Amino acid sequence: MENCKQMIMCEDKPQTPKVRDERIDSVKYWLIILVILGHVIEKQKFPDNDVCATTLLKWIYIFHMPLFIFISGYFTRKKNPINLISGIWKLLEPLIIIQLIVRIPEFIQKETFSFRELLTPWWLLWYMLSLIYWRLLIQIIPNRLLNMT
Repeated sequence: MENCKQMIMCEDKPQTPKVRDERIDSVKYWLIILVILGHVIEKQKFPDNDVCATTLLKWIYIFHMPLFIFISGYFTRKKNPINLISGIWKLLEPLIIIQLIVRIPEFIQKETFSFRELLTPWWLLWYMLSLIYWRLLIQIIPNRLLNMT
């Protein structure tokens, strides 16, 4: 019985349950806080000579997105085609929905339609599109390069 608690049977292969690393979750939490703080500072109309706001914004932007990208890449693995398509769709579906929610009113207001604008990610959606590209690119990187330590 104790063995059953420690192992999960999946297609006749014993697998240990996945355990989240709370340290990584904590880092992601603080990075999200910094993203929000950076966007708030950026949207405020501080004078160009406001050294404190400018310094804080530059300090945040120096590392928060590179660290997000590093963490995303650290947990990305090659997948079989079915799992890859499923994973890509999990990112693509909200990207499409949010893009349409934002762009359709813009097109109605402008009374013009641009297919190029429709395909250009709106403000914050660039990261989701980049994740899709990165996950596709990892599939074509040779295994021998991915397994280097």
